[in-house]
Amino acid sequence: MHLVTSAEARTFHFLGLAQQTLAGPETGLSTVEVWRITLKPRGESPPYQHPGETVWVILQGSGQAVVDGEVAQVGPGTAVSIPAGASRQLVNTGDVELVLLTVRGAPVSGSAGEDRPVC
Repeated sequence: MHLVTSAEARTFHFLGLAQQTLAGPETGLSTVEVWRITLKPRGESPPYQHPGETVWVILQGSGQAVVDGEVAQVGPGTAVSIPAGASRQLVNTGDVELVLLTVRGAPVSGSAGEDRPVC
């Protein structure tokens, strides 16, 4: 067992996002990663694709999830299931930070700081 708190997880800042790796290769996992991502108010991630399945769980804030061109409103308690290979983008439409957990399936990105995802 490996425990990580958000207070001790390393944070990477890029493209208007802050990402903390909570679980993944660094914690002994080989087929799944979990991140806590914070998107600035009125910010957006660039469109992105990943060969594995992904789930976004919105914890705070409001925005739009765009998956393969389909747009959906999201807020706290919303889970967005994203098929492998689908284009995805997250837009913060609010005046507060949009905070989410990203759970991403294999293939995982490797060690911390390597192939950093955008959501």
